[in-house]
Amino acid sequence: MKFTHLLIIGYVLLMSFAYFYINSVLKDGSIKVTTKQKDSVDEVKKVDVKLLLKTTSGTREYKSKLENIDTVRDFLDSLQNAGGFTYERTFYADKTVINEVNGLTPYNNYTWKLTLDDKDLTSTIDKTTLKDNAIYMLSLVP
Repeated sequence: MKFTHLLIIGYVLLMSFAYFYINSVLKDGSIKVTTKQKDSVDEVKKVDVKLLLKTTSGTREYKSKLENIDTVRDFLDSLQNAGGFTYERTFYADKTVINEVNGLTPYNNYTWKLTLDDKDLTSTIDKTTLKDNAIYMLSLVP
């Protein structure tokens, strides 16, 4: 009987604490919500972009026409949707890794690297917008 009274008192205290804690959290309530916007562009226009895929068996070229507000990831996805090009990627908190391209996986400590004018874009394909007449290079590098 004494144990039951202690349980009831403990339960009431726990519920009281939970009630006041939840009320205090809800009073703070103003959570700032921000939306991520793409890089500002003066005007939306069509861009011609090209991808050169360099492998041990040679170089293959892919072309597409998108808009300057699209990202490099959008470009790669459009090539994949058109057929003839496939890729798999993994997103980590600090980087993006391209795991496979057209069924080819990196070997012996090689990795897939996507570049534009010798600048590595692999980790920023979601943020980098397309440039007109740009030639992106996707190759295996040590």
